[in-house]
Amino acid sequence: SSNHIYAFAFISFFGLFLFFRDDLKKITIYLFSISIILETLHIVVPNRTFQFSDLNGNFLGVIIIYFIFIFYHYAKKSFN
Repeated sequence: SSNHIYAFAFISFFGLFLFFRDDLKKITIYLFSISIILETLHIVVPNRTFQFSDLNGNFLGVIIIYFIFIFYHYAKKSFN
């Protein structure tokens, strides 16, 4: 589960870094959707299983980076 947090934090960082100014809502929905889709695909992949703990790790990775970006954005705005 912790590996999922790290992986989705990495993916979320680059996704938000590249598209933060374009549309925050769309990229956030995309990141949550991709975490659900990838974990659901474990049902059909041999020797893999769907686990809610992994899905929660995916969500947590996205949420952590999302809040870091929001905090950075507002801190940058308030110091300028």
